[in-house]
Amino acid sequence: MRAKVLVLAALTGAVLASCSPSTPPLKDALIGKWQQVDGRREVLEFFKDGTVTTYYHEGDTRKDELVGTYSVVDDERVKIQFSGRDPYLSRVTISGDELTQRLPPKDEEIKFRRVK
Repeated sequence: MRAKVLVLAALTGAVLASCSPSTPPLKDALIGKWQQVDGRREVLEFFKDGTVTTYYHEGDTRKDELVGTYSVVDDERVKIQFSGRDPYLSRVTISGDELTQRLPPKDEEIKFRRVK
């Protein structure tokens, strides 16, 4: 009986040790600075206080900077509203240091890589 308990405990420990760490929720994984991989090289910055900034670099100058707010609606949707613009829902997935954003209305896909 004691041997069965030890074997069961060892198997349980092995299973738990082999589990990969859980992925942080979107609201936590989103925080940081992200730069577009292709295209205009847009930069998105999500802050813990619910603000978001987007801009493009032209040399050392920020161009077309927009500041607004965001909120995580569910596991894959983020509501973003930049000052003076209508809010929109964006589908967002994060895998490691890569963020994929899908924009309405045509579900256009934009890929970003974490800067910091």
